[in-house]
Amino acid sequence: MNQLIKVFAKYWTSDNPLEQYENKQIQCAEVLVLNKVPVEYLIGVIVCNENAKQKVEDLNLNIQVIIRKELFFQ
Repeated sequence: MNQLIKVFAKYWTSDNPLEQYENKQIQCAEVLVLNKVPVEYLIGVIVCNENAKQKVEDLNLNIQVIIRKELFFQ
């Protein structure tokens, strides 16, 4: 399965223990950045709600902002 498809999968479970382990790693991956990432390297931002979307849009970054609350722990 394509790595990007796994990132946005609704569930990361598998009958195969190795695949299950890999899926959990992909799901829990973090991005660690020293100082900043230039906006031109971003293709968009995914946020949890309308309030967060408005805050990003208020920054006038000129990038797509998408609400996907199911991707965030609540």
